[in-house]
Amino acid sequence: MKLALVLNGPFIEYGGHYYSQDWPSKVLEMRYLKWFDELVVVSRERKSADDPSGKLVQSDSARIEFRCMKEKSRVSRILGRKSESDFFMNAIADCDAVISRGWNGAKAARKQNKKYMMEVVGCVWDAYWNHSLLGKAVAVPNLLVQKKEIRISPYVLYVSREFLQNRYPTNGISAGISDVALPEKADVGILNKRIYRIHESNRKWILGTAAAINVAYKGQRFVVDALSILKEKGMNNFEYWLAGSGSSEVIEAYAKEKGVFENIKVIGSVPHDKIFDWYDAVDIYIQPSLQEGLCRSLGEAMSRGIPCIATDVGGNPELVDAEYLVSYKDKMNIPNGIVKALERLVNPEEYEVVSRSNFKKANENYSKEYLDSRREAFYTAVSYTHLTLPTNSRV
Repeated sequence: MKLALVLNGPFIEYGGHYYSQDWPSKVLEMRYLKWFDELVVVSRERKSADDPSGKLVQSDSARIEFRCMKEKSRVSRILGRKSESDFFMNAIADCDAVISRGWNGAKAARKQNKKYMMEVVGCVWDAYWNHSLLGKAVAVPNLLVQKKEIRISPYVLYVSREFLQNRYPTNGISAGISDVALPEKADVGILNKRIYRIHESNRKWILGTAAAINVAYKGQRFVVDALSILKEKGMNNFEYWLAGSGSSEVIEAYAKEKGVFENIKVIGSVPHDKIFDWYDAVDIYIQPSLQEGLCRSLGEAMSRGIPCIATDVGGNPELVDAEYLVSYKDKMNIPNGIVKALERLVNPEEYEVVSRSNFKKANENYSKEYLDSRREAFYTAVSYTHLTLPTNSRV
């Protein structure tokens, strides 16, 4: 049996192998190959002239084949919708079942009468609406298509508990299971070291965001604005670390314009097996996005005892306490909201309370053991009743 897994990507191709930040081959195998013999990942690719293995993880293996189309701009993808549709149809043609993270794969599976399910990890409306003027023009039709495909999908896995379910309801069988990927066991020593460190006097506060650096709706510019406000107030003991893929040219130019270039540090892509070391060096995590499903990075940061500040978009309110949420609807006021939250968290007593609370919440609700067991139960139910059974089988 062969499964097609349709992802958004892009993956990086080098020397005939595929690399990513978040999809090591062992995760793909563990999550999807328990019920299938082969896995075909259908996605987008960017070719690299340099070996990316130092910054990214290898995603392909002997049992994982990649079928990718060239990564294009959103404009090209919108204008070339027919060629994209043909690509998805051809890519899944010899597969027995499909799991899709977008409507393209689901629609192609339905047209070919293949068994399929959907994984809903983000909001297509927010992604397009906050992208550009052209994005706003196509946000409504994409929203309607996504809503339709999710509504009629026989099985749907959501990464949120409420947000995506409310915006994209389904008539099929569903479950809410986060794709946060925490280490095997919570390390209380990490929490204790963090709390000890923040009680040191005259220290520099390290702020961090892990998100694509060249995607405007991830909102790193709002943190740069906050740094500028803090500097005007005489609080210049903050350094902002940006982890993520993409060119940093725009955000660095913006930081220079705001007079805080010396306060930012571009880390670039960090492989998932090294990201927790990065979290452990960060004091306060900020997710200033204008679009999210349920943010993996927030759950991962909280699991290390990091106090988090986030916009109240998507599923973020399911993770972050209300007093550290900033309204994303008033974009002009997001930097001020971040400043107010930071001013509270630099108090060591407040920091310690939030740190302990986040550590407990994340490791209880998003532990690897807990999420893996729920995900396995759902996929097992799906495989027995839908994906791996002949059409005329009865359960």
